[in-house]
Amino acid sequence: MKKLSIIAILVIFCAVFGFAKVNTANAVQPIRLGLLLPYTGAWAWVGAGADPGAELAVQEINADPALWPIHRPIKLYKEDTETKSAPAIAGARKLYDIDKVCGIVGPTSATVRSIIPLTKEAGALEISPTAGTTKLDVIGGGINGEYIFRTVSSDVVMTAGMVWWAMNKLPFKPTKAATFTADTEGSRSIKGGVVDACKVVGLPLVTQIEFALNQPSYRAELKELFKKDPQVIFWEANPATDATIFKQWYQMGYDGQWIGSDFANRTSAKGSLPASEGVIGVNPGVLVNERTNAWVERLNKISGKKGATPFSANAYDAVILFALSIEKAGSDSRTAIRDALRSVAQPPGVKVYTYAEGIKALRAGKDINYEGIAGTQDFNKYGDPITYLKAEVMTTKDPSGMKRIGTVLPEQIKDIIDGVLAIRAKRAKAQ
Repeated sequence: MKKLSIIAILVIFCAVFGFAKVNTANAVQPIRLGLLLPYTGAWAWVGAGADPGAELAVQEINADPALWPIHRPIKLYKEDTETKSAPAIAGARKLYDIDKVCGIVGPTSATVRSIIPLTKEAGALEISPTAGTTKLDVIGGGINGEYIFRTVSSDVVMTAGMVWWAMNKLPFKPTKAATFTADTEGSRSIKGGVVDACKVVGLPLVTQIEFALNQPSYRAELKELFKKDPQVIFWEANPATDATIFKQWYQMGYDGQWIGSDFANRTSAKGSLPASEGVIGVNPGVLVNERTNAWVERLNKISGKKGATPFSANAYDAVILFALSIEKAGSDSRTAIRDALRSVAQPPGVKVYTYAEGIKALRAGKDINYEGIAGTQDFNKYGDPITYLKAEVMTTKDPSGMKRIGTVLPEQIKDIIDGVLAIRAKRAKAQ
């Protein structure tokens, strides 16, 4: 009996302490990180595209407990902006005040400025993986206490890419162009970038038209657009509107090469093909190489889709940068994280290409420079990087509706970007 009692005690001891060991991860308090994206509303496709990238980053960060930032896993707390300012503000309030997140990844151009005061009040870091609006070009980066950064380029970069593609990659040299853009902040940002980029390269804009989204007909606007026969049309709308525009453009028998921004995507293509056959989109995209091909394969297991979804690479980089900043800071304090970001994201540190490389280098006492999937993520003084761009064409020949036709590298559009910034600096000085 005595022997049996001792065995029973040993069994209980092993069971209790063995169970505790197995559940160590569950006992550790996770680091709370906010994800604020439009999962519904007009830009729901942006949230759907970016979310898998954030999820993949968390999966990789949490894969090995030995490499957790400050020895704790990351947990995402998600809120839906609905592509509107009021829900975005409410979502940010909940993330900061109730969920107690250490910072926020998001939101988009449609709502990013509405939550900047809340982020500033919280003393936190906000990294948008999707907001290209030029309204952020001269704010953020820590200036005036506004710690707003982006892992996606300003629309200045994307529109420089659009215009560069028109001047260098089309089978003809355009001499007349036009803009056809919606009356939203995001579309006006695209229009402004195109206008300035065309000035830099000497491409005349013969017509500029702005329109309301989701109209039943755009025949009047299209008729006005083609009065002066532009050879290239730079446009931005939304997927539902694109379907109407391109079907009516095709029916009216007009010519012209359309070149769009990040709104020229799979959702838009599937709604507007076959009328939009040959329409081009120039927008954020990963390089095609061994590293990114492997990354896309991992992403597809989460997204359930083929290829990199829109802004997935940018969201991935944002979450990785948060985790590396937390390790560098040695804390999940909001202010400590925001103050550590630049020291893990840009030179002069040793270049690292994965979260695991970064965490190991930091623990070895090295300074690091994370090279992202979406781009180098080397921030300027306003917290903006220059990321890679891809060119795609809408076509029925690809099951997704979009086929990649090329890449635009930062060095190819540097002169256009510099020219646009010079124009804007001169404009600002005159005001």
